[in-house]
Amino acid sequence: MGVRISAVVCTHNRADYLRKALRSLVDQSLPKDQYEIMVVDNGSTDRTAEVARSHGATVIEESRRNIALARNVGAREAKGLILVFVDADTYWPESVLYRIVDVMSDHRCIGGAVDTDYRPDRFAVKVYLCFWRIVGKLSRMAQGATQFCRADTFSSLGG
Repeated sequence: MGVRISAVVCTHNRADYLRKALRSLVDQSLPKDQYEIMVVDNGSTDRTAEVARSHGATVIEESRRNIALARNVGAREAKGLILVFVDADTYWPESVLYRIVDVMSDHRCIGGAVDTDYRPDRFAVKVYLCFWRIVGKLSRMAQGATQFCRADTFSSLGG
């Protein structure tokens, strides 16, 4: 069947977070031959690339620090029909990629986002995130630490 999903993780100096995040991606319930993990190392000076490779991720170096540029670089190298952009400090339930494939099996769906359960320690961060969650719901914005879309749609829009 080939690669159905390309999980693109863009990161800068997040080796400590990346270790746990990649472990949660490696432990997905989707068969391993149906997804790939790609890490765009956005100019890190820590062990980010080493950590990514140790978890079987393909590492793409991009020294220019810009999240949109890094995502576009990752998308260009991706082999999957579905692109999943994930944050390096996020941990996923083992069924998240399977669920994305399920949602994207409806040809009318071109993308979406996975809601995130933020658990910050600082009160100010909790208030800030609560505010953005309300704004997102009211404006029907897809937000969260994981967004996904069809690769051909992403490409046709120019990234």
